[in-house]
Amino acid sequence: MTIVECWEHMHEAMLELATRCATPRQRLLVVAQDQLLAVSELSQNICDAELKAWIERLTRQLHGTFNRPTRCSAFSTINAMSDDEVDTALMEVVAIYDAVTRAELLERMRAAA
Repeated sequence: MTIVECWEHMHEAMLELATRCATPRQRLLVVAQDQLLAVSELSQNICDAELKAWIERLTRQLHGTFNRPTRCSAFSTINAMSDDEVDTALMEVVAIYDAVTRAELLERMRAAA
């Protein structure tokens, strides 16, 4: 169920990115502080090593060198990013959503077989 839970959080993140009336930095911050923290915790149980590593890299990118990802670490790190870094991180979030969606679909197909 981990990948399904990951997908649910990433789906919420996509809705947040698409519907929030805010700057790209503010949208990224909200997603990093909420949905991506949950995905980061769930990623420890993902079997796909490449996807797990990708989520961990994004978590480090959005939470900097802090020992543990928190709402404060996201705030500090994202506010220090350039606009280009924010845009790149947003594209990364969308790409990971795509990867999680594919993994979730494969898991459902395996379970149905």
